[in-house]
Amino acid sequence: MSVLLLAGSPAERSRAAALLDEAGRRLTRRSALVERLQIRNLSPQALRLADLGHGCHTPAVLIWCGSKRPCCC
Repeated sequence: MSVLLLAGSPAERSRAAALLDEAGRRLTRRSALVERLQIRNLSPQALRLADLGHGCHTPAVLIWCGSKRPCCC
């Protein structure tokens, strides 16, 4: 099983981030492939326009969006 954890808090350290960290640890212990995505690090314009060719997108975003294109980063 693979899981994409989406962190959306504008603060790097937050209660939500701590909960995601714990969820990620528990899932990893259950042999899940866990990847984390910090929404605040992505370009708002590229997200709004669904520009998958923008350099800010990680492989996790491309997979989540269903893109078959490799990351251009």
